[in-house]
Amino acid sequence: MKEAEKEWQRLYDEAGKPVYEGFTLHGKPYGAGMAFYPDGTVYREGIFGIKGLICGREYYPSGSLRYEGMFGINHNYGPNYPKCGKFRTEDGTFTFEGVFRIHFSGVGYPLVENPHLFGSVVLPGSPMIPVLMRDDLQGSVINI
Repeated sequence: MKEAEKEWQRLYDEAGKPVYEGFTLHGKPYGAGMAFYPDGTVYREGIFGIKGLICGREYYPSGSLRYEGMFGINHNYGPNYPKCGKFRTEDGTFTFEGVFRIHFSGVGYPLVENPHLFGSVVLPGSPMIPVLMRDDLQGSVINI
């Protein structure tokens, strides 16, 4: 088995703008880090793992906090999804705290049922950030 080591990196999009800064494994977010919208505003921060953020915060493009909590790792098609935590609308008029109710489409894409105002699991305009997949870890021993 090959030993894989985490390293601190800044990842960029095709236009040369930073999309992520933090620990990586195989050149993909893994560990503590921050993801950015194209204008440099923080998109997500926390602990990244398989398929993206697993614990932390997500922000609206305006910079206001959208979600803080744990994410469930999606073992099917699509991204990780909010599992339990706190949700705020962009203007702060609605707050939800607790366990999110998720429905999975026929191919396994996560859809938030409750709170119904949460909307899409992925915000429009979200940056394209590479994600670590299970296949990236096959045959590797992680040096923590």
